[in-house]
Amino acid sequence: MNGGVDWFSTFANQPAIAYAAPNPFFQGLSIDPTDHLHIVASIHDNCAHEFAPICLMETFNGGTTWNAIKGPPQLQGWAERASPIVLNAKELVFRTWLDGMYYTNDGGKNWSSLGIDGYSVPYTAKDGYTYLPGIRGMNRTKNWRDWTPAHGAPSGDVIAGDGVRIFTAWDDNNPKMQVTFENNTSAWTAFPLPTNNPKRIASMTYDAGHSLLLVGATGDGLWRMVTK
Repeated sequence: MNGGVDWFSTFANQPAIAYAAPNPFFQGLSIDPTDHLHIVASIHDNCAHEFAPICLMETFNGGTTWNAIKGPPQLQGWAERASPIVLNAKELVFRTWLDGMYYTNDGGKNWSSLGIDGYSVPYTAKDGYTYLPGIRGMNRTKNWRDWTPAHGAPSGDVIAGDGVRIFTAWDDNNPKMQVTFENNTSAWTAFPLPTNNPKRIASMTYDAGHSLLLVGATGDGLWRMVTK
């Protein structure tokens, strides 16, 4: 804990991980907003034994020890770009690119399908709606269980917002990056980019302290823009 000077693996020499995930190919993680020591990680491979075929790894002590959670039984194997969203000690969302999104409120004992896709880091607007883009369009919710389409919104890989506007991008869209105002999310317009033909926009986040929108594009570097 020295600002990145030294690093160590929290997955190494963990009996629960070795048992449930013999090939612990790390895929994604989420930190509990109510407890920074509670972390859940997804695995980029099938799991073993009673945790097959899908499992997640969970720690309540910042990675000192881990335990395995059996993933959604609706899935027949590991899912591309799948990663968790931890809501609290018991509530968890498991999202995938093409194979649906799932919710549990009992720490993974039972899972229900939410009926949508989406693997981006979500964005919560000032009105309380959380927006999640996906390959089949964008959806929104106020409770993580009940989702409705964000009518008029494009498909998206990533999403971010500055409290006034919401930005999203998708490889197959033309224009690739679009923007809307939070008070009218049915109307989206093209957003100009630093290059005419950017590679895939793989990440997007907003630094509220400096009013900076940061956009990472494969092959085109990291871009930033002051939004206010």
